[in-house]
Amino acid sequence: MEYKKLKDQQEDDLDATGDDVESRREKAHSSAGINPLGAVGGSLADRSKWKTKSIVTLALTFLTSSQAILIVWSKRAGKYEYSVTTANFLVETLKCFLSLAALSRIWNREGVTEDNRLRTTFDEVKVYPIPAALYLVKNLLQYYIFAYVDAPGYQILKNFNIISTGILYRIILKRELSEIQWAAFILLCAGCTTAQLNSNSDRVLETPVQGWIMALVMALLSGFAGVYTEAIIKKRPSRNINVQNFWLYIFGMIFNIFAIFVQDFSAVLNKGFFHGYSLITVLMIFNHALSGIAVSMVMKYADNIVKVYSTSVAMLLTAIVSVFLFGFHLSLAFFLGSVVVSVSVYLHSVGKARRIGFSTRVSSSRRSNKYRLPFAPFTGVNHHGQPVLFGCAFIANELHASFVLLFWTWLTAMSGRPPVSVTTDCDTVVGAAIAEVFPNTRHRFCKWHIFKKCQEKLSQVFLEHPTFEADLHKCVNFSESIEEFESYWLAPIERYGLTENEWLQTVYSARGHWVPAYLRDTFFAEMSITRRSDGMNSYFDGYINASTGLNHFFKLYRKAVECRNEKEVIADFDTMNIPLVRRTPSPMENKPLSFT
Repeated sequence: MEYKKLKDQQEDDLDATGDDVESRREKAHSSAGINPLGAVGGSLADRSKWKTKSIVTLALTFLTSSQAILIVWSKRAGKYEYSVTTANFLVETLKCFLSLAALSRIWNREGVTEDNRLRTTFDEVKVYPIPAALYLVKNLLQYYIFAYVDAPGYQILKNFNIISTGILYRIILKRELSEIQWAAFILLCAGCTTAQLNSNSDRVLETPVQGWIMALVMALLSGFAGVYTEAIIKKRPSRNINVQNFWLYIFGMIFNIFAIFVQDFSAVLNKGFFHGYSLITVLMIFNHALSGIAVSMVMKYADNIVKVYSTSVAMLLTAIVSVFLFGFHLSLAFFLGSVVVSVSVYLHSVGKARRIGFSTRVSSSRRSNKYRLPFAPFTGVNHHGQPVLFGCAFIANELHASFVLLFWTWLTAMSGRPPVSVTTDCDTVVGAAIAEVFPNTRHRFCKWHIFKKCQEKLSQVFLEHPTFEADLHKCVNFSESIEEFESYWLAPIERYGLTENEWLQTVYSARGHWVPAYLRDTFFAEMSITRRSDGMNSYFDGYINASTGLNHFFKLYRKAVECRNEKEVIADFDTMNIPLVRRTPSPMENKPLSFT
């Protein structure tokens, strides 16, 4: 099952709705008179996730910007007096220790669970040596490349990482980037290079062949190791990141011990393990350890693309600091490059946001909610037909002002991007709030609930005319056009003498909101035209029920979200690795297969 693309003309409508979201939401808040909701998902969960992503990204940017400077500072007379392999071993050891310290705090606070225990299986741990070996070679080259280039030149050559990461991101993870995002990647590479240009930049072209080879190999190793690590970490999203880091760093320590024996064993044996170490060397080791942990966090909560943009911004910061430390002069090229990088970041975010639209369902009625909680989840269906959660909230009442505030809060959490369509029960209060907050969103009533109401309102009619229900379903579900529905509708109504029935007149007047023939021009996450959309309504099944209290709700809520996320990752993995079987010899099946 695939995501359906939006029509081009819908983009302009979506842009207009995002303007001044916050001020209009405050207006809705004041009209409510009280604070009628407490956000559980939506704004709270998304804001927390965004905060975590921002913190780790900023940390990675700061640490990366100081990394090259500390490496250069650690040299004396242009050479390393300490053993590079022992420094790398201490980096891996420190990262392993920090991961264990974080796990110890989690164990004391939450106890040992299936997701945070160190005990693992061979199938899980066998993949960690691969990125550990790649990072080992990359880290070793990172020291020796400075024998051929200076710090600014190193940052220029390091821009090969940008292109290699984008290509490997597409090949290994099979994640598509839009044309705008690829253009942004090229601009990012050009901007980073331009920002480093000065009167002596032509010397970069005079870099020895060894320097170019090291730069290209480091770019490929960094890109492949990063993308492969992201695939490992996200294959089991509920697994604690510190456990995954621990096993990754354990193999890093093993590979670095091997490197010490092969490369520096005699020097370490004669001069000592810590020979040549200084305060700068210790700071460099701490910097590398924290940078490695920050990279893993970015992989967990963001992706390799965010890491690329973070390290690119770090390049600019390195150049600024180099002004004071190494006499590096900022030029017009630096400011032009900074502008190009900023434009690249903007284009990438825009290209990502406008690729796919989404449809959502809002279940907010306490009268029909089987959980008997004043709970309003915003749910949808992903490309595997699985339920997904866009946000949720508790509401104190079902007044118009409460729903308006609910929708504005959710819209703010969605960065001002309203859904293409929204499906709700047939409720005039909810409908009025949707029309006010989402004026350009197509509002649909749940057809399953309308038929359920028909059974209640027309029970006597169904008893007197047993064939009427089948005729009604056929009229609604199998009409291919509006004209066909109109003709099919009139025939049974007149045949059974129901032209004056008040309930049928009511649902007929709202036919544009629930009859499929009127809604074919809009994207809805619908899997069946005859059954209830269980995928949308069963997101919390198995976790929350009628007896769930607020004291247990939040813990069960988190478990449900983690479980759904893990199922989606597993489905993605199966889609990429299990070949689909063609059901017919028709060549038309080839095209859908290429989009899975």
